[in-house]
Amino acid sequence: MQIQPLFPEDRRQEVKRRAEATVYDLIANSALRGRTMYELKLNGPTPETDLFIGLDDGAYINGQIKGGHYAYQKNPSAWFLATPDGSKPTQSPIYQTQQPAVEISKLVRAELKEVIFVVPVLIFPDMAADPDIEYQVAEKAHRLHIIWGIENLPGRLAAIAEAEDIYYRPTAAQIQKVFAWLAGQQIRWNKADLNYTEADEVAVVEQEPVDVGSRPIIIRKGMGAKFSWDPEGNLLITKA
Repeated sequence: MQIQPLFPEDRRQEVKRRAEATVYDLIANSALRGRTMYELKLNGPTPETDLFIGLDDGAYINGQIKGGHYAYQKNPSAWFLATPDGSKPTQSPIYQTQQPAVEISKLVRAELKEVIFVVPVLIFPDMAADPDIEYQVAEKAHRLHIIWGIENLPGRLAAIAEAEDIYYRPTAAQIQKVFAWLAGQQIRWNKADLNYTEADEVAVVEQEPVDVGSRPIIIRKGMGAKFSWDPEGNLLITKA
């Protein structure tokens, strides 16, 4: 099968999602075969994954898509994102790319007894190669790959998967199994798909933990609640 599903149509209208939509469209219109998952967010403090891919007979890829222009400052160590009002500090995209790859691998091995290796790939679709960022990756993240720009992006993803020394290459059947399990574990923030009932609203109280278990929880942003994680990794829904 070719890559599926496609990028969510309701997100195309959001300016900050344009880079993600561009990357997804390039992959969807390529010869790559497998599955994708958009905005994979697991229970706990692990960063959200922009693009999780399972390539048939290739590899699992955790892709973090960073549109716009980023800069790394060596001393003191800090990351910045360019905005119309100047640059602002931001979380390390290296951490955001590596950590989910590690956690997803551990979870799948523990829960499904499937041996998988997730390749972390950091994608800067709007940038040319930056030597300071490449230096930081070389120093701190030896197995992380960077893709600059979008030229031949699907081919570069396939080459990264092929080059990895992976003993167990994922089959289409394993990919389907892994993706089905991950879909049941994630917390999905989707403002287009909302089933908000009186029973749901009762749970929105000050510092009340919400046990999501293995069920996705779908909540519209801007519903008068704030979301955070406690030290044990429980989701907290707090009145705004």
